[in-house]
Amino acid sequence: MSGIRRFALFLLFCVGAAGLGYLLWAVQSGTLLSLLTSDSQGAGAPVRAEGPPARSASAGASGMKPLRLAVFYPGPIDPARVRDPAYVRHFAEIVRHFDLVAVHGFRGPGRGPFLPLLEAVSTGERSYQSLVFVPPRGPEVRQFPIVFYDPETLLVDKTRAGPIEDPNRLFRWTPIVISCAAKKPDLSEAFTFTAVIARVDPLRIPNELALLADLMRVVLYQHAPEDDVLLLAHLEATEDAVAEAFPEYLAAVTGVPNSAAGTRLASNILFHPMATCEFTGRSGVLSVDEILQGADRRVLEPLHFLPVWAEFLPIETPFDRFTTAIFDISVF
Repeated sequence: MSGIRRFALFLLFCVGAAGLGYLLWAVQSGTLLSLLTSDSQGAGAPVRAEGPPARSASAGASGMKPLRLAVFYPGPIDPARVRDPAYVRHFAEIVRHFDLVAVHGFRGPGRGPFLPLLEAVSTGERSYQSLVFVPPRGPEVRQFPIVFYDPETLLVDKTRAGPIEDPNRLFRWTPIVISCAAKKPDLSEAFTFTAVIARVDPLRIPNELALLADLMRVVLYQHAPEDDVLLLAHLEATEDAVAEAFPEYLAAVTGVPNSAAGTRLASNILFHPMATCEFTGRSGVLSVDEILQGADRRVLEPLHFLPVWAEFLPIETPFDRFTTAIFDISVF
C-alpha cells in the first residue's frame, strides 16, 4: 500500500512540475498574454511577434540584450558569387543581424574559395568567427554549411563542435552539433545550449525528418546534463509535417513564409518549450528590404529563402536550472 502511495505522490509531483513549467514558459514567451487578449484579436487569430531588425532588439528581463539565433539558406553559394564585392558586402551585413547564424548552401571543394567572404564577415563593427567543417583541400565539389557567431556575445566550445558520425550516409548533408554559452553573465548563470545544424534533402523529406527527430534525442542524452537542444534547420517541409515529426518541440516561427517568393515556410528553429524557458517569444523572418537596405535586389539573386530568427535570454531561468538538475539525476 505504501508503494502505491509513493507512486501516486510521484505522479502528482510530475504533473505539478509540468504545470509549473508550462506556466513559466507561457508567461515568459508571451503565450499567456496572447490567450488573455485573444478575444480582442479575434477567435483563433495567430499571434506572432514580428520584430524589427536584429540589433534594435530591446533588453530582456535580465537587463541584457537577448541572443538572436538564425538559420539561412539563400540558395547555392559558389566561389563565383564570392568574387563579387557587392555580394560579399551585403552577405556580411546579413550575418551582422545575428549573434549566431547557420548558413546553408556553400558549394565548393573546401573553404579556400570562400576566404574573401569569411574575412569580410570577420572585420567591421562586429567581428565574427566562423566554423567550417570540410577538408581544407580536395577535388570533390560538395555543399556544406558555415556557422558564423559573434565571440563578444557567445562562447563556442570548439572541442565539442563538428559533424555527426554518419558512416552509412543516412543524411545527404551531414548535420553539425555545436555547444554554446552566452558570454555574459558569468558562466554559472549563462544560458548554455547545444545547437544542431541541419538541412533536409527535398527528395527525402519524410525519412530525413524522422532521422533528425532521432538525432535530437541522441544529442540530448549525449550532451547531458545540458537540456537545451535547439535545431537550426532548413527543413523543406510544411509546418504540419514538422509538427508531426517533432511533436515534443516548439517551432519558433509559424504562419510567416520565408521563401523569397513569399509562398512557404521552409526553415525554422525548434526547441523543447519545457526545457528552453529562455525563449523570449520574439521571432520572425528577415525581410528582403531589411537584407538589401536600398540596394539593387539583383545583388543577391538568385535568393531562394530568407533568414529565420529567434531570440533567447542570455541568462538561464531558475526553472531551467531546476529541469537540468532533474535531468541530471535521472540520467546519472
